[in-house]
Amino acid sequence: MAQHYIVMADIVRSSVYDGDLLMPEFKKVVEECNQAYREKLLSPFTITLGDEFQGVADSLRSAVEAILFLEDRLLTVHPVFSLRYVLVYGAIDTPVNPEIAYGMAGHGLTAAREILAKKRRGRLRFQLNLPDHPYSQELQMLFRLLELLAGHWKQKDYVLIKELLANSSDMAVAALFEKTASQIWKRRKTLQIEEFTSVKELLIRTVDYCERDRHA
Repeated sequence: MAQHYIVMADIVRSSVYDGDLLMPEFKKVVEECNQAYREKLLSPFTITLGDEFQGVADSLRSAVEAILFLEDRLLTVHPVFSLRYVLVYGAIDTPVNPEIAYGMAGHGLTAAREILAKKRRGRLRFQLNLPDHPYSQELQMLFRLLELLAGHWKQKDYVLIKELLANSSDMAVAALFEKTASQIWKRRKTLQIEEFTSVKELLIRTVDYCERDRHA
Protein backbone atom coordinates (compact mmCIF):
# COMPACT_ATOMS: atom_id res chain seq x y z
CA MET A 1 0.00 0.00 0.00
CA ALA A 2 1.51 3.28 -1.11
CA GLN A 3 1.71 6.08 1.46
CA HIS A 4 0.83 9.60 0.38
CA TYR A 5 0.36 13.13 1.70
CA ILE A 6 -3.38 13.71 1.71
CA VAL A 7 -4.82 17.20 2.13
CA MET A 8 -8.47 17.84 2.94
CA ALA A 9 -10.16 21.08 3.97
CA ASP A 10 -13.58 22.55 4.56
CA ILE A 11 -15.02 26.03 4.94
CA VAL A 12 -15.47 27.20 8.52
CA ARG A 13 -19.17 27.85 9.26
CA SER A 14 -20.13 27.54 5.60
CA SER A 15 -23.84 27.47 6.45
CA VAL A 16 -23.86 31.16 7.43
CA TYR A 17 -22.88 32.30 3.93
CA ASP A 18 -24.90 32.89 0.79
CA GLY A 19 -23.82 29.94 -1.33
CA ASP A 20 -24.18 31.91 -4.58
CA LEU A 21 -21.53 34.34 -3.32
CA LEU A 22 -19.34 31.86 -1.46
CA MET A 23 -18.89 29.06 -3.97
CA PRO A 24 -17.39 31.08 -6.85
CA GLU A 25 -14.73 32.45 -4.48
CA PHE A 26 -14.04 29.00 -3.05
CA LYS A 27 -13.73 27.46 -6.50
CA LYS A 28 -11.45 30.30 -7.62
CA VAL A 29 -8.89 29.93 -4.83
CA VAL A 30 -8.83 26.13 -5.16
CA GLU A 31 -8.24 26.40 -8.91
CA GLU A 32 -5.52 29.01 -8.41
CA CYS A 33 -3.76 26.66 -6.01
CA ASN A 34 -4.05 23.80 -8.49
CA GLN A 35 -2.50 25.95 -11.19
CA ALA A 36 0.32 27.15 -8.95
CA TYR A 37 1.14 23.62 -7.76
CA ARG A 38 0.14 21.56 -10.79
CA GLU A 39 3.61 19.95 -10.89
CA LYS A 40 3.51 19.10 -7.17
CA LEU A 41 0.01 17.67 -6.75
CA LEU A 42 -0.31 14.00 -7.63
CA SER A 43 -4.08 14.47 -7.57
CA PRO A 44 -5.39 18.05 -7.78
CA PHE A 45 -7.45 19.64 -5.05
CA THR A 46 -11.01 18.70 -5.95
CA ILE A 47 -14.17 20.14 -4.39
CA THR A 48 -16.20 17.18 -3.18
CA LEU A 49 -19.14 18.03 -0.90
CA GLY A 50 -19.70 21.65 -1.83
CA ASP A 51 -17.73 23.21 1.00
CA GLU A 52 -14.84 20.70 1.08
CA PHE A 53 -11.92 19.69 -1.08
CA GLN A 54 -9.37 16.90 -1.11
CA GLY A 55 -6.17 16.15 -3.00
CA VAL A 56 -2.79 14.42 -2.84
CA ALA A 57 0.60 16.17 -2.78
CA ASP A 58 3.90 14.69 -3.91
CA SER A 59 5.72 15.59 -0.67
CA LEU A 60 5.25 17.06 2.78
CA ARG A 61 6.76 20.34 1.62
CA SER A 62 4.39 20.56 -1.35
CA ALA A 63 1.41 19.94 0.93
CA VAL A 64 2.48 22.60 3.42
CA GLU A 65 3.32 25.13 0.71
CA ALA A 66 -0.07 24.60 -0.93
CA ILE A 67 -1.84 25.21 2.38
CA LEU A 68 0.15 28.41 2.92
CA PHE A 69 -0.67 29.51 -0.63
CA LEU A 70 -4.37 29.07 0.08
CA GLU A 71 -4.07 31.02 3.32
CA ASP A 72 -2.48 33.90 1.42
CA ARG A 73 -5.20 33.86 -1.23
CA LEU A 74 -7.94 33.92 1.42
CA LEU A 75 -6.86 37.48 2.24
CA THR A 76 -8.40 38.53 -1.10
CA VAL A 77 -11.78 36.76 -1.17
CA HIS A 78 -15.22 38.37 -0.86
CA PRO A 79 -17.07 37.27 1.16
CA VAL A 80 -14.25 36.58 3.60
CA PHE A 81 -14.10 32.98 4.79
CA SER A 82 -11.55 30.66 6.35
CA LEU A 83 -10.65 27.01 5.91
CA ARG A 84 -9.94 24.12 8.25
CA TYR A 85 -7.22 21.79 6.99
CA VAL A 86 -6.26 18.19 7.61
CA LEU A 87 -2.89 16.87 6.45
CA VAL A 88 -2.48 13.10 6.75
CA TYR A 89 0.31 10.78 5.69
CA GLY A 90 -1.45 7.53 4.98
CA ALA A 91 -2.24 4.69 2.64
CA ILE A 92 -4.12 4.96 -0.64
CA ASP A 93 -4.87 1.47 -1.91
CA THR A 94 -6.14 2.43 -5.34
CA PRO A 95 -4.18 4.21 -8.08
CA VAL A 96 -3.90 7.96 -7.47
CA ASN A 97 -6.07 9.78 -9.99
CA PRO A 98 -3.94 12.52 -11.61
CA GLU A 99 -6.95 14.26 -13.15
CA ILE A 100 -9.39 14.57 -10.27
CA ALA A 101 -9.39 13.47 -6.61
CA TYR A 102 -12.23 10.99 -7.01
CA GLY A 103 -12.40 7.21 -7.17
CA MET A 104 -9.64 6.60 -4.62
CA ALA A 105 -9.78 4.60 -1.40
CA GLY A 106 -7.52 3.69 1.48
CA HIS A 107 -6.92 4.05 5.21
CA GLY A 108 -5.23 7.43 4.78
CA LEU A 109 -8.25 8.93 3.06
CA THR A 110 -10.58 7.43 5.67
CA ALA A 111 -8.46 8.83 8.51
CA ALA A 112 -8.36 12.29 6.95
CA ARG A 113 -12.12 12.26 6.41
CA GLU A 114 -12.77 11.23 10.02
CA ILE A 115 -10.59 14.05 11.37
CA LEU A 116 -12.25 16.61 9.11
CA ALA A 117 -15.72 15.42 10.09
CA LYS A 118 -15.18 16.03 13.81
CA LYS A 119 -16.98 19.31 14.48
CA ARG A 120 -16.08 19.77 18.14
CA ARG A 121 -15.89 23.30 19.48
CA GLY A 122 -12.44 24.86 19.51
CA ARG A 123 -10.79 22.42 17.14
CA LEU A 124 -7.63 23.59 15.43
CA ARG A 125 -7.78 25.02 11.91
CA PHE A 126 -4.67 23.03 10.98
CA GLN A 127 -4.57 19.36 12.00
CA LEU A 128 -1.68 17.08 11.14
CA ASN A 129 -1.44 13.30 11.32
CA LEU A 130 2.06 12.35 10.21
CA PRO A 131 3.04 8.92 11.61
CA ASP A 132 6.78 8.23 11.85
CA HIS A 133 7.68 11.81 10.91
CA PRO A 134 10.25 13.59 13.08
CA TYR A 135 9.26 17.10 14.19
CA SER A 136 5.56 16.43 13.56
CA GLN A 137 4.63 17.95 16.93
CA GLU A 138 6.76 20.99 16.16
CA LEU A 139 5.00 21.39 12.82
CA GLN A 140 1.63 21.24 14.55
CA MET A 141 2.74 23.89 17.04
CA LEU A 142 4.00 26.19 14.29
CA PHE A 143 0.71 25.92 12.42
CA ARG A 144 -1.04 26.74 15.69
CA LEU A 145 1.13 29.85 16.06
CA LEU A 146 0.14 30.96 12.55
CA GLU A 147 -3.50 30.45 13.46
CA LEU A 148 -3.16 32.50 16.64
CA LEU A 149 -1.28 35.35 14.96
CA ALA A 150 -3.69 35.61 12.03
CA GLY A 151 -6.65 35.20 14.35
CA HIS A 152 -6.21 38.79 15.55
CA TRP A 153 -6.41 40.27 12.06
CA LYS A 154 -9.52 42.18 11.02
CA GLN A 155 -11.19 41.88 7.64
CA LYS A 156 -10.83 45.61 7.00
CA ASP A 157 -7.03 45.23 7.18
CA TYR A 158 -6.67 42.28 4.80
CA VAL A 159 -5.61 44.36 1.78
CA LEU A 160 -2.95 46.09 3.86
CA ILE A 161 -1.83 42.83 5.47
CA LYS A 162 -1.37 41.14 2.11
CA GLU A 163 0.81 44.03 0.94
CA LEU A 164 2.82 44.05 4.17
CA LEU A 165 3.49 40.33 3.81
CA ALA A 166 4.67 40.80 0.23
CA ASN A 167 6.66 44.02 0.67
CA SER A 168 9.17 44.75 3.44
CA SER A 169 9.51 48.44 2.48
CA ASP A 170 7.37 50.65 4.71
CA MET A 171 7.92 53.56 2.35
CA ALA A 172 6.68 51.62 -0.68
CA VAL A 173 3.59 50.38 1.15
CA ALA A 174 2.93 53.87 2.51
CA ALA A 175 2.84 55.25 -1.04
CA LEU A 176 0.21 52.67 -2.02
CA PHE A 177 -2.07 53.51 0.89
CA GLU A 178 -1.40 57.27 1.09
CA LYS A 179 0.10 56.93 4.56
CA THR A 180 3.43 57.88 6.07
CA ALA A 181 6.20 55.33 6.46
CA SER A 182 5.90 55.79 10.22
CA GLN A 183 2.20 54.92 10.15
CA ILE A 184 2.90 51.78 8.12
CA TRP A 185 5.72 50.79 10.48
CA LYS A 186 3.32 51.04 13.41
CA ARG A 187 0.70 48.92 11.62
CA ARG A 188 3.35 46.35 10.74
CA LYS A 189 4.21 46.10 14.43
CA THR A 190 0.65 45.95 15.76
CA LEU A 191 -0.35 43.36 13.16
CA GLN A 192 2.73 41.29 14.06
CA ILE A 193 3.73 40.87 10.44
CA GLU A 194 7.37 40.12 11.26
CA GLU A 195 6.35 37.46 13.76
CA PHE A 196 3.96 35.87 11.27
CA THR A 197 6.58 35.83 8.52
CA SER A 198 9.19 34.35 10.86
CA VAL A 199 6.86 31.53 11.89
CA LYS A 200 6.13 30.74 8.22
CA GLU A 201 9.85 30.61 7.46
CA LEU A 202 10.49 28.40 10.48
CA LEU A 203 7.61 26.15 9.43
CA ILE A 204 9.14 25.55 5.99
CA ARG A 205 12.58 25.05 7.52
CA THR A 206 11.16 22.48 9.94
CA VAL A 207 9.48 20.67 7.04
CA ASP A 208 12.89 20.45 5.37
CA TYR A 209 14.44 19.08 8.58
CA CYS A 210 11.61 16.56 8.83
CA GLU A 211 12.10 15.29 5.29
CA ARG A 212 15.89 15.22 5.66
CA ASP A 213 15.93 13.29 8.93
CA ARG A 214 13.12 10.96 7.92
CA HIS A 215 15.12 9.71 4.95
CA ALA A 216 18.51 9.75 6.69
